[in-house]
Amino acid sequence: MMVLGLLVISVNFASAQFETKKGQFNIGVDGGIQFTDIRSFGSIYQPSSKIGYTIGAFGDYYISNDFRLRLALNFDNRAFQINSNLPLADTSGKIGNSYYLYQVDYKLNYLTIPFGVVYTRGGDKFKILLQLSFYYSIFLNSTMNGGEDFYIAPEDIGSLPDDSELLPGHNFYAYDGSTTGLAYAFNSKTEHFNSYDFGFNFLIGGLYQVTPTVGITLSLGFTYGLANVYENTEWDSRWSQMTKVNLGIAYTLWK
Repeated sequence: MMVLGLLVISVNFASAQFETKKGQFNIGVDGGIQFTDIRSFGSIYQPSSKIGYTIGAFGDYYISNDFRLRLALNFDNRAFQINSNLPLADTSGKIGNSYYLYQVDYKLNYLTIPFGVVYTRGGDKFKILLQLSFYYSIFLNSTMNGGEDFYIAPEDIGSLPDDSELLPGHNFYAYDGSTTGLAYAFNSKTEHFNSYDFGFNFLIGGLYQVTPTVGITLSLGFTYGLANVYENTEWDSRWSQMTKVNLGIAYTLWK
């Protein structure tokens, strides 16, 4: 009888140690800064990286002790700058002292929905975290700030076309406010921003388990977009360099 009792206690202890997390749920919030840029779409207007941010909530479902499915909803602020600084030539092709300057910061806001797999492995307190997800983003709105300037040197004024509205000196136009695409003061054509984006996210980081139900995450992420930033498909303008640093907190809902 004593041997049988020890056997039962041993079996119960083993099953408690290897209790599976499958079927458990996590909920949490995370956010951070991101350095965003788009692929160059021409030789005249060159984009450069700017700082944006993300903030949102997520839910996890454990499919095993190490793997979980994650669905998130994020407010996604992405930014870039457009630069151009070119000398102007007259009708004969001679370059004088006149120039064209364009420098505008653009900030685009998206509602981004990532869906993917999270892998964690480690001890009770600290775990390595890997996440791979597909995302779909819905364009919400955008703002711009900067300016465009045609400087016409007095000695070059005679080389302008007769119907030109440019005056000697600085012909400057300031941008500040909402926009639906690239802004040009001296060109009626507008390149509108695309209404959506999609692509892939990859994050690597760590998870610190403060309590059995509360964890803190810190991760470094990379994003690659597959859709054009602009509606014009002739411009190869995808989000191509998006690096982010995220800090999050997760709460485990037990079965």
